Amino acid sequence: MSLWAQPVALAYPDGLKVWAIQLTKLTLFAKINISMQPNQPHQPSAPPPQPPYHPPEYQINPNIPSEKHTTGNFGGTVQHPSGYYEVVPPPAQNNVVPSGHNPYEFIMNPNAAKKKPLGGNNAFLVRIALLLGGLLVLMIVIVATMSALGPKSSTPGLTAIAERQQEIIRIATNASSQTTGQDTANLITNINASVTSSQQQVIAYLVAHGTKLGTKVLALDKNPQTDTLLSNAANANNYDAAVTQTLTQQLITYEGLLQTTFKQTSSKSTKQLLQECYTSASKLLRQAKALPANSSS
Repeated sequence: MSLWAQPVALAYPDGLKVWAIQLTKLTLFAKINISMQPNQPHQPSAPPPQPPYHPPEYQINPNIPSEKHTTGNFGGTVQHPSGYYEVVPPPAQNNVVPSGHNPYEFIMNPNAAKKKPLGGNNAFLVRIALLLGGLLVLMIVIVATMSALGPKSSTPGLTAIAERQQEIIRIATNASSQTTGQDTANLITNINASVTSSQQQVIAYLVAHGTKLGTKVLALDKNPQTDTLLSNAANANNYDAAVTQTLTQQLITYEGLLQTTFKQTSSKSTKQLLQECYTSASKLLRQAKALPANSSS
């Protein structure tokens, strides 16, 4: 018998010893428990910790190749290389914002207004006008291309020749009444007659080819400074020498125009006309250069 149970055994008879001992043990155990945790309420003991849950691995035959199983928009499963299947999430939905245009509106709403073609009720006339406009532009391009690639026209050159002839005739006509020397007078007479004849041929050729030269056009080469020079020479008693030198320069310019136009044209008739004018001009130029006014200068 333990020491803490001896006083109980002495105080009670034998029939009550066992009961007294058990009661004494329970009392001591309760006091010890309360003394160790005086402020903690009585709590039931916590259940033991459970091991973590692992989903079962479904093993399959490794000889069967892996295959992806899908179930539409609800995802599916795919076989892992180790042999079990993994769950595949469903694909993301493509939320497209409607544009507001119904491609089947012509079926659902047959009374909707239809777009009118270009030109409305006159669409046929508009197409005809566009076709004619395109043909006109094409013709202009063709004509421009042919003009650029084809031989140059001799009309501008012949017009410039006629204008220079007109100026020579004007100077010779004014000088015919003011010359004093016979040699100068003979030169002026020959120039007036020869250049006038050549000009008539050039003008007739231009008219035959659709170009008519008026008086204003023929007078475009008129130079007032020439008149001033000859007037001053007359006052200084030096008119014959001044008019001879002036006509010589005019004939040189005239010859240059004939040569340039001759090279530009490919027409045989035009070349023949220019050759005749050049022959006449060359004779006049030799006669002018033989005069003392030119030999002394």
